[in-house]
Amino acid sequence: MHALTMVAYVAAAFVLVGKFVMIVSLQGASRIRTKRFQYAEDASHWNGEQVAEESDLIVRAQRVLRNDSEGQPYFFVFGAAYVALGATPWAAWFYFSAYALTRVLHAWYMLRARQPHRNRAFGAGLVTLVALAGHCVITACSHACAPFHSEPIDSRMGRQPLLNNERQAASRGTSSAAADRRVPTTSAALAR
Repeated sequence: MHALTMVAYVAAAFVLVGKFVMIVSLQGASRIRTKRFQYAEDASHWNGEQVAEESDLIVRAQRVLRNDSEGQPYFFVFGAAYVALGATPWAAWFYFSAYALTRVLHAWYMLRARQPHRNRAFGAGLVTLVALAGHCVITACSHACAPFHSEPIDSRMGRQPLLNNERQAASRGTSSAAADRRVPTTSAALAR
């Protein structure tokens, strides 16, 4: 786990949560300002009127929240996996900041009724999310396959690789026979 990757993830999460708070606050402030509420209990509590349909701004804000709830869980899961896997730190800054930026832009364009900008922001966010997920899968597979590809250089050159106890003995300057007596990990040592 790299510290810069963690900072990038936390910064993106902070921006996304901040956007959530802003959208919810916008909805609440708009309802209280206009004194128009969809539910009778809200209208009664806030001394307003009950309406069948809320204003366009509130409906659009609700759609932003619904859209976020469909895609952001995947970002948080794959983002956390990316951090835990210790994947490329510089790419983390790209993925995390690009995703947060595209989601903020998508919300802005949804609230302001701007097409095709809204679709472009959504598409860019989706491409970023798919790239992040792909990077996580590739990194996880490379970590999972690493034990199979970490042959000692000696075995690739046709020589017998050193066993763990022989490596330890060589690093301490003792013989492997002495190492076999201390740590019986080889089949010859276990047969004694």
